Amino acid sequence: MFRFGQHFDARLNWTRFSRRTKRHLLLVSAVTVVTYTAMLASHWRFSSPVVNEILGSLAVGSYSLLVVLMTLLRPKLLFYGLVTLLILVVPMALVVLPLSAYTQGSIKTEHIAGNLYFDKLPWDAGAMGSSGTTLLIYERPASVPFMVHDLQRVVFDDGKCISNKALVLLQTDGRHVLARCPWPEYEHKQGFHDFLVPLF
Repeated sequence: MFRFGQHFDARLNWTRFSRRTKRHLLLVSAVTVVTYTAMLASHWRFSSPVVNEILGSLAVGSYSLLVVLMTLLRPKLLFYGLVTLLILVVPMALVVLPLSAYTQGSIKTEHIAGNLYFDKLPWDAGAMGSSGTTLLIYERPASVPFMVHDLQRVVFDDGKCISNKALVLLQTDGRHVLARCPWPEYEHKQGFHDFLVPLF
């Protein structure tokens, strides 16, 4: 007869591991989850999208292992209920993380000044909405060139301006940037659709 607990392979095999192996697995899993959560909270990420995706996948797997192992704790009824709630995060993460990295074309990186850069991420909502370009503004510290720190995100809609020609200009105070997007020709006016945004 099918029972929920019998199909937690990780839980069944857990008792066969040595104490040292268990300790290492718990430590690595906890560090992976905490590291990825801290990166999301602080807006730091690796400059390589592949590394970010690998770390995200490892974090989801580590989180799942930690949640499943909670079923070994007592009282059973309490922890099974808690596990059911916590495990719902996993399918949400598996859907949200890939979508957050999805774009409708190649990403163009442009230099602003110093260690400041911005990426142009084109997007298209298709028949359900409009299209446009997201400008992801970040700094790339010379001391850690394999990491980037996200500072601001500006979204331009093609219905208001020519988003693929948007640009970013550093202001004289060094603490703000001007994100500007040229008006389309049919507007019959000169100038730009501008956003002045703080960097810090």
